[in-house]
Amino acid sequence: MIPKSYIIQKFYQYAGYPRFNKVSNTYYGCCPICREGKSWGKKRRLYYVVDDDTLYCQNCQRGWSPLNWIIAVSGETKADVIKDIELFEPNIRSILEEHEKHNKTSAVKIPTLPEDSINLFDELQRDYYKDNVIVNHALKFISNRRLDTAKYRPKTLWISLKDFSHKNRVVIPFYDLNNQIIFYQSRAIFDEDSPPKYKSKTGADKSLFNIEKIEPTHDKIYKLEGPIDASFVRNGVGMCGLNTTELQQNQLRNYPFHEQVWVLDNDINTEEVYNKYVKLLESGERIFIWPIEFKKFKDINEVCQRYKIDEFPHKLIDNNTYEGRAGILRLASLRL
Repeated sequence: MIPKSYIIQKFYQYAGYPRFNKVSNTYYGCCPICREGKSWGKKRRLYYVVDDDTLYCQNCQRGWSPLNWIIAVSGETKADVIKDIELFEPNIRSILEEHEKHNKTSAVKIPTLPEDSINLFDELQRDYYKDNVIVNHALKFISNRRLDTAKYRPKTLWISLKDFSHKNRVVIPFYDLNNQIIFYQSRAIFDEDSPPKYKSKTGADKSLFNIEKIEPTHDKIYKLEGPIDASFVRNGVGMCGLNTTELQQNQLRNYPFHEQVWVLDNDINTEEVYNKYVKLLESGERIFIWPIEFKKFKDINEVCQRYKIDEFPHKLIDNNTYEGRAGILRLASLRL
């Protein structure tokens, strides 16, 4: 393997305006190959994901192994780069085997987002679009919902001003266990927007939001309907509804010793929501039933907004979790 310190050195040498994100363990900067679509110095869409040892550019829609990227941006031959690496780190001949293996395998999978997505957590891009009404409205939506401070928020939130289906909507990425984006949903940000509030990536398998954040030291997984609420709950995953896909089931099988608890919206006085609760309880699922003190709140996010907190206490969920007949009786008592 190429020493990561060498790759980082080359990233700082060739990428424009390089920065490091400690949370995601990722370096990002302006791409020297496409020059960010003539937006050099205004956007950063080139990423070096240290954990995966891959580089990709959101604008190029291309991915590289570290060796291939260094060759591409330096203009040097493979032999020259390997010689330079050997000077940096002796006994690095395994690089040749790694390079040949990479050339025989399929290309690096590139995270796909809506067309020309803008990273709303990137200071440089926010500054570039500071006068854009849509971007400012999206940032206000994020701030009001506390999605910029939520403890289990995604590494990035995006918006596209061009995409046919997801234009002018906050895009929430879903990562897999390798921290690669494999799915996304977009959320309407204007009150007058017609339904649906959420739109999913077309033609993609529905994944679990925040599955990569599951902690093995906490023995429960909380299954919430949407990604926004899940951003405030330890070991909370966004299900995008109640019907689980095969992909989601496979993701949950990685945690066979975790107890699974459903956390639904708080509106049992409507028949639709009440029937959701009853159906889950009758099928043997464990479910959080909101205590009566919280009857004025619609969901987790409303509670966090009201009390200005960035994490919903999981002990409150644990102390109000029911199953079977006990849960059905509890629901009935709250509707009286």
